[in-house]
Amino acid sequence: MSLLDTPPSYEATVRRSKSERGPRRPKQRKYVADTIDQLDATSIGGPYHHGGPYDATLRSFNLNKHFSPVAAVKEGNKAAWEATPREAQLDCLLKGRPLDNIASVPPGEQTLSGQVMNYTYSTDMFRDPNAGGGAYNRWPGLQYHPDDLKGKAEPGFTIDRERKAREAAAKRVGRAQSVHERRGEYEMVPQWGRGASSGHSKRSGSPPVLARQRSISAAASTSRPKEFAEGLKRRIGSLRRR
Repeated sequence: MSLLDTPPSYEATVRRSKSERGPRRPKQRKYVADTIDQLDATSIGGPYHHGGPYDATLRSFNLNKHFSPVAAVKEGNKAAWEATPREAQLDCLLKGRPLDNIASVPPGEQTLSGQVMNYTYSTDMFRDPNAGGGAYNRWPGLQYHPDDLKGKAEPGFTIDRERKAREAAAKRVGRAQSVHERRGEYEMVPQWGRGASSGHSKRSGSPPVLARQRSISAAASTSRPKEFAEGLKRRIGSLRRR
């Protein structure tokens, strides 16, 4: 068959070889539901995957080392592991506890079991402007406060901190007033203008005496019986004279 000849017509009944067939689509991987997904009974058409913090450790997320989440934190995890005492490492591996007590023992010191900690402190990426990869949340042309760890920049960080301080002070004052009202406490007022007694207290240097204020209703209730008794005496005396 030469190039000038017309190609034969396509016949669907003719079986072609695998090399002539088109590439097949990849088979869909069967999803295996975990414990959290099995607890969700509201999903329709099968279990629904609920994303979590441990999804980054799945094999499907770490096939390419250039985009692997585990490879991105490899050096940091290695440094944290070296700065952790052996007791905490065993608790993490055998008992499933989170890795804690990181850098709790300074470098060169011994732990309770006699282990000598051999590690070095790394740079503080939150505060060190010369840290590897650049300072954390720091952009050129903006001013940052030394305590600004979230990268809010000035004057936003200072304004936000002053606002939070005012709100905290207002809450403390309101809480103190509510406590006094619940206890039924009264404000104590110093008594001045007592003549010799006040002058004596000033000369002696003793603190002024605090007295509780009497309410108007209480004073009125105590004076009414006296006025009523005096009125009766005047009436009885006038009757005797007659």
